[in-house]
Amino acid sequence: MDFRRLQVVKHGLRSKILHHRSDIFAGVDEIHAVRYHSLHIVAPEHADIQELAWADDGLENGKVVMGVKDRTNPFWGVQYHPESV
Repeated sequence: MDFRRLQVVKHGLRSKILHHRSDIFAGVDEIHAVRYHSLHIVAPEHADIQELAWADDGLENGKVVMGVKDRTNPFWGVQYHPESV
């Protein structure tokens, strides 16, 4: 897994969070959440981490992972402030 700095930081900004409505996002409709981060991960396709949600920052940062789960352990994580939804 690779950690990178965002080209355009998203501190305190609201973004649309995209997901496949599965796992912790099952039954969840469209999400707009506040972000506060300057780093993001780039996980290889067959990594131990599975991407569950992302933001599309277009030309600024591209696809930025916003939600993950561990493929073998019961651990999940999000990269936005869930209380802001």
